[in-house]
Amino acid sequence: MRSNLIKYLGAILLLLLSVLLYRHFYIDKKHFQTLHPKIEDIQEKIFGIGTLSAKKIYTITPQVSSKLLHLTVDVGDFVKKGELLATLDSIDLPNVLKNKEINLQKATANLHALKSELKSLKVKKNLAYKDLKNYTLLKNKGVYGQSKVDSLSVNYKVFINSIASTKENIKAQELQIKSAKEDIEAIKKKLALYNIYAPSNGYIVAKYANIGEIANPNGAIYKLVNPKDVWIKAYIDERLAGKVSQGERATIKLRSSNKMFNGVVERVELISDPVTLEREVEVTFNKTPIPFYINEQATVNILTQKLQNALTVPSDIIVYQGNKSGVWVVRNKKAKFKELKIIYNSGKKAAVSGIDKEETILVPKQGVQISEGEEINHD
Repeated sequence: MRSNLIKYLGAILLLLLSVLLYRHFYIDKKHFQTLHPKIEDIQEKIFGIGTLSAKKIYTITPQVSSKLLHLTVDVGDFVKKGELLATLDSIDLPNVLKNKEINLQKATANLHALKSELKSLKVKKNLAYKDLKNYTLLKNKGVYGQSKVDSLSVNYKVFINSIASTKENIKAQELQIKSAKEDIEAIKKKLALYNIYAPSNGYIVAKYANIGEIANPNGAIYKLVNPKDVWIKAYIDERLAGKVSQGERATIKLRSSNKMFNGVVERVELISDPVTLEREVEVTFNKTPIPFYINEQATVNILTQKLQNALTVPSDIIVYQGNKSGVWVVRNKKAKFKELKIIYNSGKKAAVSGIDKEETILVPKQGVQISEGEEINHD
């Protein structure tokens, strides 16, 4: 009797344990939460990773080879267009220029003297002509002899020859002055090559040379970037890049900052990378952050179309069967796969079509499979 009681109690305990195990391993796992699609406005964003760069990076190089005497700025300094950045050793050019300028001054003084002399000769020639004319009249009247007239005639011709000679000297002097001026201008232009100036407003982002080193046209001294030229070179999957247009708004996140910057799409490249299958998109800042760091990593979100009254579901409830995407819905307490067309997926929320807003959607559980037509317990 006692043995039968023990068997009876054991059977009851086994039954209770089986019920508990069934509820724990089957019923509880097959009990799902549900939700309904929402109708809301959603801003479509296209994500890209890139680096900070610039439309134009000015490489500052000399046009002549020479030793660096002075460097006036350093990395991080802001310079204005035309500001002196560096000076090279011009060797003996300043002395050559000084001698040329002294010679020009002498030639100019000689020219003034020759012109004064010419003016004086012309006056004397006119006086000599008057004397010759008067004495010729007097000779014809018998007052003077021919010798006096001949003497005045020779004197008059001397002045004519002197004037001609002086004019030739003036022409030669003017040519000499012109040549000297050209030489001086050429030397000044050459001297200007030994001073290096900023081609634009901007920040010095790199320095490659030091005082005392030999600079040459094949080597950079500085690199300069105008803040207005700074942009992000972002790389967008070519499947999404077709939605991106010039002028669209964007947000930019730099790796060195927690701040979000506003920007705009400046340009979309027309050629995709055949290896990465990405397209380059340049995004400019509305206000360039200062300081900025060339080649710093950045991410961008380009704000494309805004979807009005879109039907949305959480991205993590979307499941994939082969090349189909969809959700599990409840029909007559049974699971049914409902195929969806995904219009936009942000990774957190997806805008979809192909489902009613009243549809009851199952929230999948990790590690728990759902089969077509399976009976489902849900909230």
